[in-house]
Amino acid sequence: MFLIVASLCLLSLSTGQQVDLTSCITKENNLRMVCTFAPDTPAPQCKYVQANRTVASTNSTDAQDPKYKNRANVTVSGGACLLTLTGLPDVTQQFTCIIRATQRAETTATVDKNALGTCSSAAILQSSAAPLLILILASFLPGPH
Repeated sequence: MFLIVASLCLLSLSTGQQVDLTSCITKENNLRMVCTFAPDTPAPQCKYVQANRTVASTNSTDAQDPKYKNRANVTVSGGACLLTLTGLPDVTQQFTCIIRATQRAETTATVDKNALGTCSSAAILQSSAAPLLILILASFLPGPH
């Protein structure tokens, strides 16, 4: 039964692109944002935007706003797009993560530097590994007899 539920959860992730966005402050006092999406997304491109300005993008044709030059870096690994931004101001800002593949999906988060928690590896793993964890756990369940 669990295998059926796990399969349905994974199927729902693959039929429509869903993205989640988490943020935290690193020990170096930088902003880290993790935008998670289905890990089987073919050739994903990731872009972070703030107030219609490109903060960082994996697409070389997206011009990075000069305000963020040498301050922002974005990478894609598995089912996560990671943004690191130095020099985050104390004012509240909204950031949008846009994932482009076969479909476009986006999500926005409000970032208040003074209210953000400190990054931990457990928090990052928790936010980006849920679909993989379901698949791993499902493989340990006994099959039908």
